[in-house]
Amino acid sequence: MIICLVRHGQSQANEKNILSGYYEDYPLTPLGVRQAEKVGKNLRNIKFDVVYTSKLTRAISTAYLIENNIGYKFPAWIKSENLNERNFGILGGHRMDYLRKTFGDEKINIWINSLNSIPPKGESNFQVYKRVKTFFDNEIKNIKNKNTIIVSHFTIILFLITIIEGLDLQDALNTLYIRNCDPMLFYF
Repeated sequence: MIICLVRHGQSQANEKNILSGYYEDYPLTPLGVRQAEKVGKNLRNIKFDVVYTSKLTRAISTAYLIENNIGYKFPAWIKSENLNERNFGILGGHRMDYLRKTFGDEKINIWINSLNSIPPKGESNFQVYKRVKTFFDNEIKNIKNKNTIIVSHFTIILFLITIIEGLDLQDALNTLYIRNCDPMLFYF
């Protein structure tokens, strides 16, 4: 069994350095489209049985572009809010330079990179981790003999990696960087 994790292709928010989360729904850029198409072409030698995506356009579009280039239709599609990016609250939808100028580097770094700090009207990384862990335990953990592709977002992919690899959450937040459309394959 294979689990393939893919962060969506470059979105307009990524291109403009806008913090986009659970509610901010930006489309892919032309580069993001090309990235997703390339993933599909590169994964042609694997037959996936199911694709999971968030309910956000950038992840769904990426999964469709992968499907259009992989050479077959995915037998099953499941869209889950549990795979939506972290809710950044009042920070969401703003450029990072504006947020750093408004709140200061230290406060932004704490809100974004600490495990338990919650931006106003948002959710903490630990709350996201619990959401992702529940999804993994209910949807993925007991799948037998089904190759699965999950197309989601930075924080979600990061926490899926920590679950699969058994990594320390804070260490993962401090050290892992998930690139757009850089598929990660896990063999079981």
